[in-house]
Amino acid sequence: MDFVTGEGGRKNQFGVHDRLPSMNSPHGELPIQLTSLDIKVTVSGLFAQTTQTMCFHNPNSRVLEGELTFPLPDNGVVCGYALDIDGRMLDGVIVAKKEARQILEVEIRKGIDPGLVEQSQGNVYRTRVYPIPARGTRTVSITYTSELNLSGNEAGYYLPLQHAQDLDAVSLRIEVRQTPVVPTISGGQGNMNLTHWQNMWVAEARLTRGVPTDDLLIRLPDLPDRVDMVETTGEGETFFCISELMKQHSPEQAWRPNKIGIAWDASGSRTDTSRDLEFLQVLFSRWRNLAVEVRVFSNRLDNITTFCVGDGQAEELYRYLQELPSDGATDFSQLDLTDTWDAEAWLLFTDGMATVNDRLPRIGGTRVFTCTSQVRNNPAFLRYLAERSGGTCINLLQTGADKAAAMVIHFQAVPANAAIDGCANISTFLQGDRLVILGQLTGWSGTVTLSTGENITINAAQANQGEVIARQWAGRHIQNLSILQGSQSEEILTLARKYGVVSTGTSLLVLENIDQYLEYGVEPPASRPEMLAAYRSHHEIREKEIKVLSSGHLEVIVALWQKRVEWWKKEYKPVSPQPGPRRRSATVESPMTQRSFSAATEADVFESDICFSRSEPFDVFESCAPSSFQADEDEWSAYEQDFVPQPQRPSTTLMAWSPDTPYLERIRSTPGEGYRQYLRQRQEYAASPAFFFDCADHFLGTGEREIGLRVLSNLLEMDLEEVSLMRMYAWRLQQAGELDQAIEVFERILTLRDDEPQSYRDLALALGERWQATAAGDDILRAMDLLYTVARQPWERFPEIEIIALMELNRLIRLANLAGIAPPAHFDRRLIKVLDLDIRISMSWDADLTDIDLHVFEPAGEHASYAHQLTAIGGLVSRDFRDGYGPEEYVLRWAVPGAYQIKAHYYGSQQQTLCGPCTVTVNVFTNYCRPDEQRQVMTLRLEESGADFLVGEVVIKGDRTSSSRKRLSLPDTLHRLRKGMTVDQIMEMIGQPHKVESAEEESDSMVLVYCLPDRSELKIALGPELLWARLAMAGAEVEIVA
Repeated sequence: MDFVTGEGGRKNQFGVHDRLPSMNSPHGELPIQLTSLDIKVTVSGLFAQTTQTMCFHNPNSRVLEGELTFPLPDNGVVCGYALDIDGRMLDGVIVAKKEARQILEVEIRKGIDPGLVEQSQGNVYRTRVYPIPARGTRTVSITYTSELNLSGNEAGYYLPLQHAQDLDAVSLRIEVRQTPVVPTISGGQGNMNLTHWQNMWVAEARLTRGVPTDDLLIRLPDLPDRVDMVETTGEGETFFCISELMKQHSPEQAWRPNKIGIAWDASGSRTDTSRDLEFLQVLFSRWRNLAVEVRVFSNRLDNITTFCVGDGQAEELYRYLQELPSDGATDFSQLDLTDTWDAEAWLLFTDGMATVNDRLPRIGGTRVFTCTSQVRNNPAFLRYLAERSGGTCINLLQTGADKAAAMVIHFQAVPANAAIDGCANISTFLQGDRLVILGQLTGWSGTVTLSTGENITINAAQANQGEVIARQWAGRHIQNLSILQGSQSEEILTLARKYGVVSTGTSLLVLENIDQYLEYGVEPPASRPEMLAAYRSHHEIREKEIKVLSSGHLEVIVALWQKRVEWWKKEYKPVSPQPGPRRRSATVESPMTQRSFSAATEADVFESDICFSRSEPFDVFESCAPSSFQADEDEWSAYEQDFVPQPQRPSTTLMAWSPDTPYLERIRSTPGEGYRQYLRQRQEYAASPAFFFDCADHFLGTGEREIGLRVLSNLLEMDLEEVSLMRMYAWRLQQAGELDQAIEVFERILTLRDDEPQSYRDLALALGERWQATAAGDDILRAMDLLYTVARQPWERFPEIEIIALMELNRLIRLANLAGIAPPAHFDRRLIKVLDLDIRISMSWDADLTDIDLHVFEPAGEHASYAHQLTAIGGLVSRDFRDGYGPEEYVLRWAVPGAYQIKAHYYGSQQQTLCGPCTVTVNVFTNYCRPDEQRQVMTLRLEESGADFLVGEVVIKGDRTSSSRKRLSLPDTLHRLRKGMTVDQIMEMIGQPHKVESAEEESDSMVLVYCLPDRSELKIALGPELLWARLAMAGAEVEIVA
């Protein structure tokens, strides 16, 4: 049998880097250890079902969440998952993937014991387990089915075991059923022997720690040319699998093309391509003379180059492919194989992991051979592309270079199904040298007629009881549906639940008690009949309770929005400028016990009104009844006519984000060689999102845009469905002006995380920005609808995020109104009111269960933060979000002159996984919702709890005027001013001053300054009552009140 030789001469089906299951450990913690392993393998015909029960030990002194990532064999399907809870193994149930993830994260926040197994992409699965107790253990069991490897008249099952000698206890049980030949077994510690017992072959062994162990290999030699397998499930359905040896072409029938194409995936996940090159060398040595066009792609289509192979020599081509850098994400939509190059076939070298989007390459009518040499690959995607074009999929880990070359040169197309009788849902494909027909019987017997004229008959009388064929059929059918319909389709969910299989759109979830199942509307597993009966009797009552609880949310939001409107209408007293905050030398203590700040370039910390302990956020406004006010239809046009932009605008300065890292220092020190220097360091830092983020930022900043975007796209290669990485990527794309790509990623995030309001908000803001650039009407309508969803829906984890969404929604409504686009009719008119501002700052971050705080230091020395939400001049900080993501917001309608310093502080994280750098994006607006609105964006990274960063400052100049303020009538003002008047009386009569100064004559007094239309100024001194009033013009001052 043609297994590929791996390490130490062992036969390796999966690849040289396979190991026993291992659990990820957070940085800085001791590794979570696999201590024992129990393996049960049942081979049934040409399929196998494997159950691995693993015990993991946490040697650390704190509770952790664990994540186990493991690749399965090609076309492997996970069909069982169990987790130990209170000493008992509890089975999982099939749940829609995003729903399962939402439940898991809610339960983790409660500190309860859920477990989850999900398909990441392709043949990569992962389980998430919480909690793994300090110095304690958790046990996880995973069951999957897989096809045996076929080569000619031989089949085999392989399982890596060479590292089992490092475990305390390993037990094996092997059963071989429904086999037409006598099986053989090798591996373990030389103590494995098959015994015939009750119509099956059985072997058992226990492996001893420290004794060398060989990989497990079960062989079925000398198979007949045709093998039939039929099974009936517990539900009475009958499935079949026919495997028939294909007749081989004679050497004279070998295919020798004149032109072929190579599509070469140069993305970051394909670092080892040695097997690909070995395969090409063998292939070209047999084809001898031909023209080859090479198309290189990753996140973009990079190069198209043509080579000539003469007398089997292609050294220039091999060298070219060998020197290509592996970098960037994978976007198959960049690949078009339908254009002018007249290739007789294409060889597509890739792992099939589409990390940018789900769009397919354009194939056309040319045959495509998909070739993969990576352990982590997407066999369903690769198989689909090949079979759709009439080609085949070649796994170079399972098939040696000689055999792979022969598969191409002597390729035989899969015979089509000419007629079907008594069968349904037939799938016909090649597996090695054999034709495989997989399907379902609809009666007692059925017939499949191939295009070759051959009739294949299947009879239910041959059936054994079993589920393996049904699960393999369901897994293959679901994989094809996922490619065509997307992973979230209802048909996929129905099939996955019926046959108990995990797919790209479904997961297996373990919950602990009946209350959890009722809370989330998840039916318990059949293995717990008493709980299932209780669930069915209480589920309908629970559904009615949920509807009642959510019905009053709109009125709550209307009341909160009315409070925000009243804040906006209120005029706040100015305060005299204070000297800068006092400073003292300090050492930052534990970040979760105190809050402290350091300037970006200084080692001191501010001594101000910072609070060192958490308290519940206070209600800034007095309570009020729900408002019934309506937005005036002419409000926006009247507002625009009234506003007159002033020639001097506020200035916003954001600090340059320039992290001091060794890899950036090396890149900066080699001008013109930056990308080469980046590639030299890539392998060392490949596991660090910060590395790719910082390097991309550098290249974008130096004008090397294409390189910067490629480097940035590596974030998508690191973890196929890690939303925090996707957010980092999309935010930076948006900042770089790549709005189409950013929106595409935000759409994916919304699909994965539609339970989080940030997913709707991020997408809405990007759509709104694109609409402002392109005026595409659909964008603005969808953006408004997404923000209204945030405002209208209850979000238990993020109270009052609705108000932030309403601020942003009304901004878009104003812009749409100016373009003649009305808001959708279903919007509640009580929530429509444009609130223009001098300053608005919003801050979001990418990490769940993580608290980042926004702090603004105002010109008068007042410090606005979660602990001081409303300042004397009206600066308002939104509700503090401690459980992740944000946004947090600072708003100010009337800004007094001076500098507003903005800081971001990493307060801490409750995550039980890797708690590392947190990416923060800050939007700073001046003249928000006005014609001369300006916006600056900064994306930065806070490395660890306790870190803070001076984001920048907004400077309001002293002579700036705003249409929001009351207009002055000078004659009326002069005769009404009286000595002894209070500040409240003055502001009631005149309004808010344009700036506040310290009085030179009296150190304890302040001066209110009003800018008049003729460029003169009215100055009023208070100490605390009116001391004097003067009119200043052309350098002279005239006493008005003395």
